[in-house]
Amino acid sequence: MSKNQIVTRCVLMTGPDERMDHVGDQRRDANVLPVKCAHCTFPDLDFVASPYLLAKGVTSPAETAPAWLGNFLVRDRVRKILELAVPGACSFHPTADWKNHLPTSWWLAVPRAVLKTEMPKAKPPCCSECREPKVWGPLMGGVWDKMKRYNSAGVDIFKSPSWFSRRTVEDDFAETNRYRKQDGSLPLPWSFWNVEPPSQPERWTRK
Repeated sequence: MSKNQIVTRCVLMTGPDERMDHVGDQRRDANVLPVKCAHCTFPDLDFVASPYLLAKGVTSPAETAPAWLGNFLVRDRVRKILELAVPGACSFHPTADWKNHLPTSWWLAVPRAVLKTEMPKAKPPCCSECREPKVWGPLMGGVWDKMKRYNSAGVDIFKSPSWFSRRTVEDDFAETNRYRKQDGSLPLPWSFWNVEPPSQPERWTRK
């Protein structure tokens, strides 16, 4: 290997499937993202709730845990280590219990660097306003394969720009009521999904 070659080996942040920022067994997110695109309702993926709500596992003896959208959770000791070892690599945000909004001993760590590696192209349809796809779900194994030997230009902590959504509430509404019609059952209203009827065909409530 030439001494000029750069090979970066990355360590993937892992943890239990039951994330602390999920509510109940339905994996509903404890923190609601605001809408970024008013046309298709694509959310603001960079938004961080203040405080960041945790619904379970706050008394876990662990000191790190994965969180939503490429972020992660740390105890105060790990936060101090990161601030000394990689100053400025993350922003840290206080957390609170989802039920009573009392502060917890965890911090949400948000990596400031987003790894600009090649991502799989999303399939249409895409929003005519913001150009974000209706649904997108790149296989993370393929994304990780690109990341693990990526030249990160000296960045120690980073996240990928990917997001995941396989279905929309609008698709669920149409499919569910199609089967109910075949069975002779009354259709379910939009309120069953806690959304208003769409005002135009590109209103996509991503799940």
